[in-house]
Amino acid sequence: MSFRSTRKLVRTRGCLIWLPSLLLLWIILTGMSLCWFPSQGRSDTGALAELEVYAVHEAQARYHAQFHRYASLSELGPDGSGFIHGDLARGYVLPYTFTMKAQRNSYWIAAAPQSQGQLERHPDICCRLGQALVLSFYSDESRVVRFSKSCVPASSNSPPLE
Repeated sequence: MSFRSTRKLVRTRGCLIWLPSLLLLWIILTGMSLCWFPSQGRSDTGALAELEVYAVHEAQARYHAQFHRYASLSELGPDGSGFIHGDLARGYVLPYTFTMKAQRNSYWIAAAPQSQGQLERHPDICCRLGQALVLSFYSDESRVVRFSKSCVPASSNSPPLE
């Protein structure tokens, strides 16, 4: 074996060591970025519920442009217009329950933890230093998403997300 072929072998082995390391680093960074959502600096399931609320806003805009009225969750789902996915159309995206009321020229949507009813009856379970364990959200056709950190579900009077 000549000097050149030995050098080539060392380069190949070095590449084989670095390649899995880079792949592992990429997987870790990708996984971390999936958990991060810039709004409110959160990385919890509330960020996913917030994304679903924005998805409903987009679906409502498309539906209203086409039919000149707002739709219910089921009308926006796969059995209706197909603008949102089936779980959201049924109103259950773990760990949240979505409720929406739509009229011809207005709508509102609320996202509350599925255990919100229990938590309201037992505030000692819900609150730690006056804050809920999970956020709830509220929004309407204005597209301003509001949230609540208390044991009371978010409403039109709750502060907006920034």
